[in-house]
Amino acid sequence: MQLVGVAHPSPAKAAEFRSIDLVAGREAVAAAVSAEIENFVYMSVAHPAPMMKAYIAVREECEALIRESGMNATILRPWYILGPGHQ
Repeated sequence: MQLVGVAHPSPAKAAEFRSIDLVAGREAVAAAVSAEIENFVYMSVAHPAPMMKAYIAVREECEALIRESGMNATILRPWYILGPGHQ
């Protein structure tokens, strides 16, 4: 499962999405293909939030890399993820 990404995404973090999320996604896909992983799980994001355009674009690029790799994959697109400190 690939869960690496920028904490607390916001529109102001567009450059971080490309330098962290995209790079992590690309490297995770390459490692999974190399290791012949049977099923890759990727945590993407739901797409109805237009103000998060850069975040969604990077997640879509990672999804495309997964599809192009030809490996079996599960892509999750949650609306929101709660982490530590949230109730």
